[in-house]
Amino acid sequence: MKAICANCHSGQFIDEQYKQADSITSYINSKVEEATQIIQGLINDKIITEKPFVNKVSYDAFDLWHYYGRTAKFGAYMQGPDFVQWHGVYPLLEQLEKLKEDAEALRAANKRGGK
Repeated sequence: MKAICANCHSGQFIDEQYKQADSITSYINSKVEEATQIIQGLINDKIITEKPFVNKVSYDAFDLWHYYGRTAKFGAYMQGPDFVQWHGVYPLLEQLEKLKEDAEALRAANKRGGK
């Protein structure tokens, strides 16, 4: 990929951009891992099944990773700050908060005996 970038950009510029994009990728990956742990905790506690796409939280977790996370990463490597921030990181963080709230509600309902 860097060879393609080198058709128009200097090596120093490319290295700086990759360093910045790698940092964004690490941040996104940490948030995806947080969501994964929430889902895994619900599965381990038998609150939800591990079969994907049979409950709202599994859809939300997938969107967090597949849509928002990938959008932010792509934007980072292709110098698209709007895709990093407004179409990626911001909705990813919003989705993560929603996932936390939904997981908490599922846990509370499970304690009350209703799923």
